[in-house]
Amino acid sequence: MAEEDTSPRPSNINRTRTISDINAHGPKKNETLRAALPPARPSAQVDRDVQQAAETLFAISNGTKG
Repeated sequence: MAEEDTSPRPSNINRTRTISDINAHGPKKNETLRAALPPARPSAQVDRDVQQAAETLFAISNGTKG
C-alpha cells in the first residue's frame, strides 16, 4: 500500500482568510477590472430577416432536443 502524501500544498496555504476579508477586498478588485474594460458599444440594429432566421433556428434546435 502506498504512503499518503501529507505535504502542504501551495494552494492550501492561503486559506486562512475570512469571509469578511474576502468581502472587503472583492468589490474593489471587481471595480478595477471593470474600469479596465473598453466602453460598451451601443447595440447595433438587427435586420428583421436576420432576427427571424435566428428565431427560427432557435426554435428548431430546441424542438429537436429530447
